Amino acid sequence: MLESVLNNIPAHICALIGFIFLIISTQVKKRKEILLFQSLFSLFFFLQYLLLGVYSASILCLFGLIRNIVFYFKNNKISNNIIIFLTLIVGIITGLYDMKNYIFIIAFIPTIINVAYAYVLSKKNILLIKKVFLVCSIIWIIYDYFVKAYVGLICNSLEMISYVCYFIKKKN
Repeated sequence: MLESVLNNIPAHICALIGFIFLIISTQVKKRKEILLFQSLFSLFFFLQYLLLGVYSASILCLFGLIRNIVFYFKNNKISNNIIIFLTLIVGIITGLYDMKNYIFIIAFIPTIINVAYAYVLSKKNILLIKKVFLVCSIIWIIYDYFVKAYVGLICNSLEMISYVCYFIKKKN
């Protein structure tokens, strides 16, 4: 295991940088700021998964990056619906690919989450975005456990805690 970690240092550095942007995105208050930091997160996680050879995850991260950029610069019903539809199609394809390794529901958790992300990011309601992202972080924890992505499990657990802190701070 240590050898595996040492052989993948560039990937782990990308994951760490991406995680920092993910946590920042949980604390910002404007939709465009969320999209910016989520884009940076997606970029670094795309690079991480690419370096690790996890191509279905890298495709979803790359698509997440594209989705966030489109939503950042263009926010209208037509482009939003196209992005949501394409997210579903890409998610189904990667989910079918992952079914060879996982049971049906586990293989499609990333698809479900990415469609939820696409839908909620097409809206302008910051509170709704953060609530959906909180729920998704909990679902990611379950997914990470089943696929033995323990670093992801730690990252998503900290993401969940960061969202909870945001809501506590907002309540006070």
